[in-house]
Amino acid sequence: MEGQVPFINKNNANTMEVDYIVTEVSAVDNDTDLAIAKEVFTSNREIFDQWGRFSHSGTAQPANASELTAWKYDSVNDLVICTVNSGTYIGFYSDKKYDTYVHQATMASADGDDDDIGILIAFAVDANGKEHTLSAIRCANLNQTHTIVNGENYNWAIIYNHKQSNAKMIANGTSLLTTQVTSQGWSSMPNGTTIRVHRQGDIIEAVTSEFNSTVLNQNTKLTVDLKSDPVLAVFRGPQSYGYTSHSQNQSTYKDIYFSDAANVIYDIRTGNVWVADSNGNYTIDSSKSLTDLGKGRILSNATTGKMFFVQNDGKVVPIGRTSFRKSVTLAAGAKLTIDAHEEFGPNVNARNLLVQATVKDTDSASPTRGMFINSEAVATVGKDDRYIVVVNEYTASLEFDVVVLR
Repeated sequence: MEGQVPFINKNNANTMEVDYIVTEVSAVDNDTDLAIAKEVFTSNREIFDQWGRFSHSGTAQPANASELTAWKYDSVNDLVICTVNSGTYIGFYSDKKYDTYVHQATMASADGDDDDIGILIAFAVDANGKEHTLSAIRCANLNQTHTIVNGENYNWAIIYNHKQSNAKMIANGTSLLTTQVTSQGWSSMPNGTTIRVHRQGDIIEAVTSEFNSTVLNQNTKLTVDLKSDPVLAVFRGPQSYGYTSHSQNQSTYKDIYFSDAANVIYDIRTGNVWVADSNGNYTIDSSKSLTDLGKGRILSNATTGKMFFVQNDGKVVPIGRTSFRKSVTLAAGAKLTIDAHEEFGPNVNARNLLVQATVKDTDSASPTRGMFINSEAVATVGKDDRYIVVVNEYTASLEFDVVVLR
């Protein structure tokens, strides 16, 4: 795609992936930024309000306009819920596009029907304006007649343009399941089923759990190369992802994890990766690391404006930083410590940085009351090779504005 570059992903080999140099990600390097990042949570409400929708059957698009709106948002449980036993293949697709990601979600339905719920691996629109889908789908009835694709029934499959006139079975993984299910109502399986999709450029891997389980069965892995079939070429490069349903009322999606979206925080100091659950509570996910970000990448945090670089050894370091600013109230005798290595990089000597500390004037008789003024009379600034320390030497709390210039 225009603007992308190749990244070699193994030494002394010509295996590579193609991506953009800059990745927008929630990367943090101090406790303040970490706390702010944890206040951000992308909920299903955002999916409901902002994402695109589709309805496919035959050749018409949308095939049924009324089914585009046959969804509701449950604010109590943070769930998007399908409200129709749809005659068309319906769903949501993201407002941002990706070609490298890990996406996992659990699908369920309180309705006793036995049809399709799935994950949208990729959604693309061709040059003629036609919509295309690539989906990882679970069907709860192996003998379902109206979901047959190319003469094949399925409990677990990857399907191109499901329910369109040119639908194609890309991979049928039903035989890989421990148990094949015939006409099992989704309501009898309260735990639903989980699907995990890993896309790395043209290569897509998908695994699922057994029905009524959230434990992934690695034996169910399906692998698709977008270069392997001409019909899949439309999905090459960054595309939207999402969620799908066909003829399954009350379809829901929860416990969503998406690696490149919000709800994932990378702490470059500790290597910890924080992931939010469906309630917005962040915990460290030990299965993830900074190496997931890819070497040679530039990371951009849109919230803080900070940028980082992933070095060849996997270490993440700040780049492009020329200044630091912090407003803080210090109690009498309290100090503010700034780690120059965290803010400007490990090779910066704090002694060479310019520090300007001003203090808010609270003297009612002062002509500069309410303004920030020189703090030399009430504060001390100290520096060594790494740290800058600002100490409130006054007998009461003061509000400081500290600026450090490289």
